[in-house]
Amino acid sequence: MTLYPNAKVNLGLRVLGERPDGYHDIDTVFLPVVGLHDVLTLHLLPGGPACTLEVGGGVDCGAVRDNLIVRAYELLRPYAPPAVRMELRKQIPVGAGLGGGSADGAFALAAIAQRCQRAVGAGLLAELVLELGSDCPFFLLNRPALGRGRGERLRSVSVPIAGFWLLLVTPPVHVSTGWAFGQLEGERSPIPVDEAIAKPLNEWQGLLLNDFQCPIARAIPQVAEVLERMATLAPSYYALSGSGPSVYGLFPQHPECPEGFFSGCHVSVTQLAW
Repeated sequence: MTLYPNAKVNLGLRVLGERPDGYHDIDTVFLPVVGLHDVLTLHLLPGGPACTLEVGGGVDCGAVRDNLIVRAYELLRPYAPPAVRMELRKQIPVGAGLGGGSADGAFALAAIAQRCQRAVGAGLLAELVLELGSDCPFFLLNRPALGRGRGERLRSVSVPIAGFWLLLVTPPVHVSTGWAFGQLEGERSPIPVDEAIAKPLNEWQGLLLNDFQCPIARAIPQVAEVLERMATLAPSYYALSGSGPSVYGLFPQHPECPEGFFSGCHVSVTQLAW
């Protein structure tokens, strides 16, 4: 079986504060980007629980044992999953604020859970996917959703951008999420994301804010440059996704930019279905 774990971007991202458990409460809208995805192939094998993972795509995803796909399998081991050989072809940039690793883990968890000998119901699956990571629950829903708490409290929302084009640019730098939280400053966006997103699209730029954008742009010149270049293309809205370094712009028509305009960056363009 072949799965296509897709990327996401954040429409606004407020960081509300650190919790006693060390995580942060957030307020955001997750938007799936199905046009940018990895390819995960699962080969079910005879025998007891065992898994292997091969990663291709010419990117460094770290140690295989730490991959969220392998961790997903280990979370299911008490429920007698089948033996499986997995092959992952990475196409979503790694460590880019696009949720690629979270999507891979969530997709694998949901697919393998359906084939366990001991039943894994919806409630248990929700608990297990949150153990994988804060972004992972969204990928079980995989439609535009308001995310609160750690990101696991999800509510489907309507966003007025169906048919828009999304230009996504990832500069060649890695942003550690833990480091990014350390860059946050005292002043945060005061407007709840659901209130901002209810405004007309032409008002989003000044209202729908990502608390990471200013401090990350100050700390990483490549991010600042991509934001500046994106602005010159006159998108309807543009912002940093997650804690970066990826930047996206929304356009009512297919965006046109000169060849080499985002030199050295990973660039993708996809039309939104939502």
